[in-house]
Amino acid sequence: MSNDIVITETITIPAQELEITTSRAGGPGGQHVNKTSSRITVYWNLLTTQVLSMEEKERAQVVLANRLTTDGYIIVHNS
Repeated sequence: MSNDIVITETITIPAQELEITTSRAGGPGGQHVNKTSSRITVYWNLLTTQVLSMEEKERAQVVLANRLTTDGYIIVHNS
């Protein structure tokens, strides 16, 4: 099973471009959630990806401007 992320029929983010970390989730949820690393965070750098052309990167930067870090990362959290 591949860990690549399929975005569209023509765009797939290879797993090696993703950084995935775990951490403890905050907030309510009982004793178990506060003792285990149940929060998943995925980092993907839009500026250094080999998946998109320069034109696609430029367009994505405009569309995602308020979601990108200053280094060009998109960060997704799931608790």
